[in-house]
Amino acid sequence: MKKFLLLWVFFGFLGCNNDDSSNSEQSLGLITAVDKTLCACYCGDFYIDIQGETYRFQTYFLPENDIDFSQIQLPFSVRLEWEAVDPNTSCPAEDRITIYSMHQIAPF
Repeated sequence: MKKFLLLWVFFGFLGCNNDDSSNSEQSLGLITAVDKTLCACYCGDFYIDIQGETYRFQTYFLPENDIDFSQIQLPFSVRLEWEAVDPNTSCPAEDRITIYSMHQIAPF
């Protein structure tokens, strides 16, 4: 069982990379809901709508920002720099994004 767990962790890290944000884009987004999905690969945290599409992201992987995700009221508007994650990675999901920067937009 320990070997299985170690292999699972090892292969999980193979899917992680620290590419630069050269293909990223600046957008406005609306964090709409909490993702309560449980799975072995990439689930949980939040859904965000960007330009009419819905994506998932995890706050664990966010760079430093000014948002307290434990206190936000949904829906929540943000300005972000992001890039879609290649769905052919070791942890496939067509709706994952990498966020390079995210900042709250002041409510009106």
